[in-house]
Amino acid sequence: MAESERCPVCGMQVEPQSSLSESYDGKTYHFCSSDCRAAFQQEPQSYVSEST
Repeated sequence: MAESERCPVCGMQVEPQSSLSESYDGKTYHFCSSDCRAAFQQEPQSYVSEST
């Protein structure tokens, strides 16, 4: 069973197997809502830390 992940936009915990996702720079990110996913799509570098 997969562990939950954090939405990179708002920080809410999400279940990867049932959430919206988007790939960026070779990594898949999971989102709690379509609004958070849309915000990420517009400016992904704002939500991705260099340590991940």
